[in-house]
Amino acid sequence: MRAILATAIYCVAALSTADAHTGQRHRSGSAAELLGPGLVHMLQSMARPQAWCGWYMRQVEQVADPSYNRAANWAHYGQPAFGPAPGVIVVWPHHVGVIRGGPDSAGEWLVESGNDGDAVRTRFRSLRGAIALRTAGGRQ
Repeated sequence: MRAILATAIYCVAALSTADAHTGQRHRSGSAAELLGPGLVHMLQSMARPQAWCGWYMRQVEQVADPSYNRAANWAHYGQPAFGPAPGVIVVWPHHVGVIRGGPDSAGEWLVESGNDGDAVRTRFRSLRGAIALRTAGGRQ
């Protein structure tokens, strides 16, 4: 997906630079005119924001809606889960991840999430403070 974004940006830049034959500058149109508003929206929604745990979860769950870049919005995704289990999405007020295993002897769950120490990490975490446990569609 990053390759698509880079190619689109390159194409827009190339189309609005100097003409190699005449030396004149020209601009064929805005990005929306050149790429179409739908493609521009898709490219914008793919861009990783500064706080990117929600964006990462969008990649994991294949969710196109950029409103899910905000971690707390995942509290409304899919269906309520009956409790923590592998595959369940755990939502904190400012973070979101997916449970991959657990619990361990301390009662913590193995959670995969983006923007955890500015990286994608899978580590045991407490679910204390979680505001929602969600499943995608009907699965749990």
